[in-house]
Amino acid sequence: MAMSLRERAHKTLLSRTPLRDRQTRKRLVHARRRLFEAAGSPRYSRPGFNGIDAKLQRHLPASGTFLEAGANDGYTWSNTYYLERFKGWSGVLVEGIPTLSAECRRLRTRSVVHNCALVEHGFPDEHVTMTYSDLRSLIAGSEPEMERRALEEAETYAVQVPARTLDDVLAESGIGAIDFISLDLEGFEAPALRGLDLDRHRPSWLLIEVAGGGGRAAVEEVLGERYEAVEELSPADVLYRRSAGS
Repeated sequence: MAMSLRERAHKTLLSRTPLRDRQTRKRLVHARRRLFEAAGSPRYSRPGFNGIDAKLQRHLPASGTFLEAGANDGYTWSNTYYLERFKGWSGVLVEGIPTLSAECRRLRTRSVVHNCALVEHGFPDEHVTMTYSDLRSLIAGSEPEMERRALEEAETYAVQVPARTLDDVLAESGIGAIDFISLDLEGFEAPALRGLDLDRHRPSWLLIEVAGGGGRAAVEEVLGERYEAVEELSPADVLYRRSAGS
């Protein structure tokens, strides 16, 4: 008797080496994802943390362009993977850790990938130091307590990466106006926004993590009256919409 798609995926997971390390888990996750995608199913193609990417669907247009910063490997906790894979969106991914940005390039073929850290206009240095800690990779000094915990709790290393503004990244990518920007920069969201000309690029929607670096107040000081909060998609992530007439 032919196995169902779900049974085949379950067998794929259980017939491999036990889940002893992160790379093994990642390979099995992607094997399952590819199996379902080959059958046209998005069951494992909404990897957003706390279901954020599914919640976005009630707000975003059917198609468009995006920029996601803090892209990790292009899949894990991504807020734009589903948009690209199943909705036909295209856009830009920004990831500071070189090994992770290389994974983005392999997986996200409709996206332009930039290996850099986002900074504000007038930032004095050409490079910044980032601490790799997988999903919690940090710019040095942005969140000292989180940086300390990352160093204590996980396999980490420091790496120098180019410092660039969002304006530079969008210009090099050939993007003017943009539909959706997602920022998850572990406390560096407000400085990154200060590197973006909001009146030129006029993103229609902004999804911003507001848990660190001065929190929501720091982010909304940069946004001003140009954007209004629409929904808290998680305790740490707020969706903003461009205000009418701004």
